[in-house]
Amino acid sequence: MKSEPDFTDGAFEHKGELRLILCKYHDCLSVRNYQPATLKKNVRLASKFAYWLDCQLSEITPANVEDYLIFLHKQGRSAKTIKNHRSAIKVFCDFLGTRGILRDNPALRVPKRTA
Repeated sequence: MKSEPDFTDGAFEHKGELRLILCKYHDCLSVRNYQPATLKKNVRLASKFAYWLDCQLSEITPANVEDYLIFLHKQGRSAKTIKNHRSAIKVFCDFLGTRGILRDNPALRVPKRTA
């Protein structure tokens, strides 16, 4: 019998469909042999982004991704932390694309920081 991931840091506080998607995302990363700490971090950051969103996952735009990164910057997050979030969002959006939830990856159209 397969058990659901049990993160105590709040990564799976979402209910319903979002929770199911995050559990499938966790399983997908597990199959790809992500290291446990990286897997947990990516799911946690994807969960935070999904919770912050003001739209359905199928409606994520590059502007949503960029606005979230701006939000993190205004919260005083370091450049490294913002880069980690951006990377996790990109992987999550790749997953959403393979599941047919997104047509393309909006994170790919957000310019990377150059300085």
